[in-house]
Amino acid sequence: MSKLFLLGAGASIDAEIPGSLEMSKKFIDFEFPDSAHPSEQKILKDALRFIAGGLCFQNAIRGDNPFAGVDIEEMFNAAKTLSDRRNTEAAAFVSAWHPALMNLEQPNPLSTEDRIHKVYSSIFGPFTTALNDVKDKDVELEDALRSNLWPNPRKSGSTMASYNFIRNFRGAVQHSAGLPIEGEIFSRLLDVMISMLPSHVWIDRTNPDTKARLQYLSPLVKYCGKSKYPIVTLNYDNSIELSCEIDGIEYDTGLKSWSSTGRFKFPVHCLPILKLHGSIDWMRRPSKPTRDHPIGDDKIVHKKIRSLGDFKFQPAVIFGERNKLTMDGPYISLLLEFQARLEKTTELIVVGYSFRDNHINLLIKQWLNEDSSRRIVIISPDFDLSKIPFVTRQNRSLLQSRIKVLNKRAKHGLKLICKTTKGR
Repeated sequence: MSKLFLLGAGASIDAEIPGSLEMSKKFIDFEFPDSAHPSEQKILKDALRFIAGGLCFQNAIRGDNPFAGVDIEEMFNAAKTLSDRRNTEAAAFVSAWHPALMNLEQPNPLSTEDRIHKVYSSIFGPFTTALNDVKDKDVELEDALRSNLWPNPRKSGSTMASYNFIRNFRGAVQHSAGLPIEGEIFSRLLDVMISMLPSHVWIDRTNPDTKARLQYLSPLVKYCGKSKYPIVTLNYDNSIELSCEIDGIEYDTGLKSWSSTGRFKFPVHCLPILKLHGSIDWMRRPSKPTRDHPIGDDKIVHKKIRSLGDFKFQPAVIFGERNKLTMDGPYISLLLEFQARLEKTTELIVVGYSFRDNHINLLIKQWLNEDSSRRIVIISPDFDLSKIPFVTRQNRSLLQSRIKVLNKRAKHGLKLICKTTKGR
C-alpha cells in the first residue's frame, strides 16, 4: 500500500504556529514596521481592519457566525483583490465602492473629484463648445466630433473603452496630485502582510525549545523517511524541514531541480517534501538570459536563514482558498507533481487541512472517484463540525466507508497513525 501525507495549517498548531483564525488576530494586533511613516501605519491598520470587518459581515450574510473569526488566507486574498480591483472584469460595472474604502484611499475625495472634473473640463470643454456650435447644422461634422468625444465621467452610460480611459485619466491626475492611486494602499498592505509572515511562522533551530516543539513530528518524518512516502504541505513554515534535520532524515523540496530544469526531480535516497504554496524561506531572484536559457525570467530559490534578521526579502508564497494559480513560479508544477504522486497512492492521510482550497479538493475528489480501493484518513479535532461544502458532501456521500476520521490533534493522530503503519 502506497501512502501520501497532506498537511494543512492544523498540522503546525502543535509546533506553536498560529492557526488560520488565530493568525488573523495576531495580524490585527501586530505593530507595523517602523520604516513606515506614522500616517501610513495608521492607514494600513485601518485598511486591514476594514478587510477584517468586511469579511465578518460576509460571514453573517452567509448565515455563519460573524464572530467565529476570519481566515488569514481570506484576508490575504481580499487585500490582493482590492489592490487590483481597477483591472478586474467587474470593475466596469461598479459605479462606486464602499464609502469607507474610498475614504481610505482619498482622504479628501470631494476636493479630488472637483480637481479631476476641473482638469477634465479644461481639456474637453472646447470639444463640447464645438459640438454645440455645429449641432443640427453640420451632421457629418457633428458625428465626427461625437465619435471622438469621451463622455463626461460624471454621467452614466460610459462604454468599456471610455471607462478605461476615465479610470486611467483619473489615476494620472491623482498621481500628479500626490494622492494614492486606486488599489495602491492595499497593494502596500499586501506587501507588508507578507513581510510580517516570518515573525509568525519561522522556527529558529537555535532556540533551545525547538526540539521539544517539533517532537510530535518525529514519528511522521521517521516513517516517511524510511518508506519515502511523500509529505505534501500547504504551510509556509519550516517545521517539517527542521524536524527532518533534527532526526537526521535526508529530504529534498525539489526546488533546486525546478530552478535549473523547470521540473521537479527528487533523489531516490531523499524524502520528497512538496510545499504547494511556497515556503517562508523561498525568495524570488531575477535571472539573466544565458545560452541555455535565452529568455531570462525570475527564479524561486531557497534562502538560508539563520535568524529573523535575515528576512530582508519578500517570501515567495501564494495563498489558497480562492487563490488563482499563477504561472509565475513553481506552483503549477508543484500541483502537477502532487497530482502525479497522488495517482500512485492508495491511502491519503490528511492532517489538519480544512478543505478550503478548491484546487486541492478537485484533485482529491478525482482521486477518490477513480478507484474504489482508495482510502482517506483525516486527522482533525473538529472535522465533523465543519460547514465547508466539500466536507459536508463527503459526510453525506457513499464514500463514508472509505473515509476514516480521527477527531484528534496532529500530535496525537500522527503518533497513532505512524505507530499503526509501522507495525504493518
